[in-house]
Amino acid sequence: MTHRLAPRRRFFQMTGIAAFAAFIAALTILAAEAPGQQRPAGPNHARVVTATYLNGHETEADAEVGGVAVGPRGEIVFGGTLPEQGAAGWEGARRVRQTELLEGGDGAIVRLDRTGTRPISITRVGGAVRDLVVGDDGRIVAAVRGHGMIVLDREAGDIVYRDEVENTRRVAVSRSGRVVTLADNRQVRIYDPEGNLLGMRQFRDNYVEDVAIDDRSGNVFVAGFNNRRLTMRNGRRGPVQVGFIRAFKIDDVEGDTVWSAYDWPGNPLGAAPGGGRGEGYHLLEADTRIYRLAMGRDGGLYFAGEAAGGNAIFERLPQKLEEGAGDRYVRFDAYSHPYNTAANHITAYGRLHPATGELDRVQSLLSRQANNRGNTLRPRGIAADERGRVYLTGVATRYIANRDEMTVNGIRVGPAPGGDAFLLITSPDWRSRQTWAAFTAPGGEGGGRGMAIDVRRGLSAMAADTRNTMLTTPNALQRRPGPNQNAFLVVSPPPGQ
Repeated sequence: MTHRLAPRRRFFQMTGIAAFAAFIAALTILAAEAPGQQRPAGPNHARVVTATYLNGHETEADAEVGGVAVGPRGEIVFGGTLPEQGAAGWEGARRVRQTELLEGGDGAIVRLDRTGTRPISITRVGGAVRDLVVGDDGRIVAAVRGHGMIVLDREAGDIVYRDEVENTRRVAVSRSGRVVTLADNRQVRIYDPEGNLLGMRQFRDNYVEDVAIDDRSGNVFVAGFNNRRLTMRNGRRGPVQVGFIRAFKIDDVEGDTVWSAYDWPGNPLGAAPGGGRGEGYHLLEADTRIYRLAMGRDGGLYFAGEAAGGNAIFERLPQKLEEGAGDRYVRFDAYSHPYNTAANHITAYGRLHPATGELDRVQSLLSRQANNRGNTLRPRGIAADERGRVYLTGVATRYIANRDEMTVNGIRVGPAPGGDAFLLITSPDWRSRQTWAAFTAPGGEGGGRGMAIDVRRGLSAMAADTRNTMLTTPNALQRRPGPNQNAFLVVSPPPGQ
């Protein structure tokens, strides 16, 4: 199970004093660079520590985001595909310690200081980094195409252990260092902190999308969606997709389901036979999918998914289809209430109790056209901080709230492209938004997709794939994009700072 490979290293590592000085400098830049500082920070006037491209502006190869994480010392860790020749274009990149593992290549794990402005190390691995998390001990867990799951030491210089399940695509880590992985073939595997396999389970669901793990409840969680059948309102039979979350014991992952949420058969979601209403039939015909799971820093289990329209299962309790979510379904404006919609994709995110699956709260999020008709917004990453604020990223079609008034560090954001890579930060009670921002540069073209997000003690990092011209800050590692797909990083200070 455990493989140790001798890494090839180059030099330079920043001292703790230098890292602290860089953070203070970045905060100074954040304040000084904002010509619109008279605007208070608010939902559409975002404050960021840095916003930067990551892949070098001279390379024509595509970059791709796999994951991003905030480590226990505030370090920002990015994983993805960065062309080898690209990083040389960063300020000071030639002085950064570089390591090659698994024969090196375009797969990259980049460690940056807490400001995201100073690279600490670049570790090249032998395939695309498909997902990445950082544990409370600082160890880095990554899914690497063609090489399975690897666990690196906190300096990203050596492999602590690995499992060569080549098609591993999602990873998660518990506070004690136990790891759960998901492979393309829908196999879930669990490891103890030393890399010993604790158990595995093969799922038969149509789509298994993500995993999470929690020490306190002793549960591991799996999410995805299934293809079902129901009766439509016209009386005909038709397909429906139904999202699910399930919990299993860490020490008995092959055993019985501990609880399940939103895991309904198709028939009760549709109309009565022949069409129309009937007892036991709920007319919740919208396709639903659950894409992402995350253990929040507050101990809650968070999910992010979507519904193709407003009549969806998320307005019901996850274990009681016949009972509405009531005030646990938090609505406060037109962007959290899915009215006046067709079959556009609407985000739903929520918090569940990890031990029981009981719903604490759930919320919708959508964009709206100029005529107020609902429009598509799709999630790709979710995290939550110690106070229960949700941090969400994905892609939004025109328009998120107050899009034409939006600023980042006082700079007016450019017009909405075909799709906005967005950053959302809710209030702790979810009844307002502390940030809802896009990052298109003035005069920018093209679109972007927020792909990953993480937060620790309020410091957050979001990473996006983009072919757009994005708004970068003066302290950015790389201000100019490459000619094709770029990786884009945003580091935000704790809300209120």
